[in-house]
Amino acid sequence: MPPCVYRGGITEDGTFRFYTTVIDRIARADLRLCLYHFPDICGVPVTPRVIRRLDEAYPSIITGVKDSGGDFDFTEALIRRFSHLSIYTGSETHLPQALAAGARGTICGLGNAMPRLMRAMFDAPTAFDRRKVVPALLSGDFILSRRPFPASVKTILASVNAEPTWNRVLPPMSEVPMPERAWMVRDFARWESGLVK
Repeated sequence: MPPCVYRGGITEDGTFRFYTTVIDRIARADLRLCLYHFPDICGVPVTPRVIRRLDEAYPSIITGVKDSGGDFDFTEALIRRFSHLSIYTGSETHLPQALAAGARGTICGLGNAMPRLMRAMFDAPTAFDRRKVVPALLSGDFILSRRPFPASVKTILASVNAEPTWNRVLPPMSEVPMPERAWMVRDFARWESGLVK
């Protein structure tokens, strides 16, 4: 769960109170919450101090952190400081190092469009072998990055599943327009066919 969406002037105490208000209002003993650190999008970082305070206040509720900040040093620090929590990287290219450091895995967008490649990264026997997958991942990501990422992934899913309704995105986003959609599907299929089986 990401913190509130207001940008600027949000303190660590304010972020802590945001989460405690949500948890207290839900008021369920079976609630489990994975915190979401994505400051570039949310505008509010989930700092180690906030994580520690929430973990101490709600030890059976806070289960982990998804770190989409893009800074592996931060991810690694979370893994070291909060080894009892599940730490996930949201940056697919950091997955080899994150797994080697003790991360639980990844929660990522590319896993939707490239499940086989992401699985290969998990199944690789060593961190070195995992790193060999990264160039293929980046080249596939380059194709998807031509348009806003969620719409691009949905375009690929619509094609793979032969289900046009997958192209739909919620406003204010827009679908990938034709003919770009056809080009993206073609280029992604070529990229995927070039992967070593």
